[in-house]
Amino acid sequence: MSSKILVVDDEPGVRSLFHDALSRFGYEVTVAANGEQAISLAETQDFGIAFLDIKMAGLNGVETLRALKKINPQLEAVMITGYAGEELVSESLSLGAFVCLPKPFGVNQIIETVRALTDAQGMEPEIEPEPEEAVV
Repeated sequence: MSSKILVVDDEPGVRSLFHDALSRFGYEVTVAANGEQAISLAETQDFGIAFLDIKMAGLNGVETLRALKKINPQLEAVMITGYAGEELVSESLSLGAFVCLPKPFGVNQIIETVRALTDAQGMEPEIEPEPEEAVV
């Protein structure tokens, strides 16, 4: 599994939180503001994990996940949402999403989720700073 993490969310603050938190733990993080940008990035880079907001303008997170899985079937996906309906959550899980994190969530939940995925795949971060609690 690649050590690169893709974060797709239409909220700049969420993208920034993920980038800053995961980078501090030694992960290489790329952010995208929408599904189209995420797909374009995935065509040229190998991501091991993607965090996808379910509710976005244009392609939603489920549509984006479907396209990303066609590019890289081994991609591990984590869905994030503040208000998506049960149908989109169920559909994303049926497409192979690892879990759906409901907003608000903290940095510790992000790190624990990445560790659960990376421990199973043998992907290790380079550094281990103490997590700080921030809430999205």
